[in-house]
Amino acid sequence: IYTAETDNKINDKNVKEIMKVADRLELGDLRKACLAFMETRINKKTVIPILIEAYELNHERLKTKCMRFIQDENIDLVN
Repeated sequence: IYTAETDNKINDKNVKEIMKVADRLELGDLRKACLAFMETRINKKTVIPILIEAYELNHERLKTKCMRFIQDENIDLVN
């Protein structure tokens, strides 16, 4: 937290909890690092779970990225 270094510290298992802590403690740089990590994980298999997390965490940029991906890839949300 003090060094603002997150290299290899954020992963799929801890990103959501780290994001919550970053929001609670108002650590903008850590929040941005988590958001950037989540954005790199968007693909056809992960976009829906990430979109749900974006809504749970109230992150507009991540919501928008997911929605654009869904639109660009013509992902069928019904199935």
